[in-house]
Amino acid sequence: MQSQPRKICPECKQGAALDATFCIDCGHQFRTVFVQPPQNQTQVFLPPDPSQRPTVMPTQFGYFPTLPNVSLDDLARRYREANKVYTWTLIAGLCCLWPIWFVTYMEYNKMNDIKRDVAAMGIDVDAWVRSVK
Repeated sequence: MQSQPRKICPECKQGAALDATFCIDCGHQFRTVFVQPPQNQTQVFLPPDPSQRPTVMPTQFGYFPTLPNVSLDDLARRYREANKVYTWTLIAGLCCLWPIWFVTYMEYNKMNDIKRDVAAMGIDVDAWVRSVK
């Protein structure tokens, strides 16, 4: 049997129910009251207070408290280099992977042709495949 969660009185160290406002033993008034939320209730989240917003707003890539001392030309050069490498690796990947995809596709079609032939013989295809594996 599971016991109900309880809170401890800071004065007498006795346990009390989570929703208790006073300690039964010493009369200490609890500052917090834990209440079980009703089931299937929607929780409301309010937008942050505009006065509490940070001075540096988050961007898609994170916070930028201070911009590094980098010129725009240097950033453009680094972007072009990264784009060139990305393009070449994409092309190389496609050139290397399409033969693998093609062979896989051809073997998949062979398997389906064999299954069709087995089904034409009147044999349960799924049972036959399980017996072959």
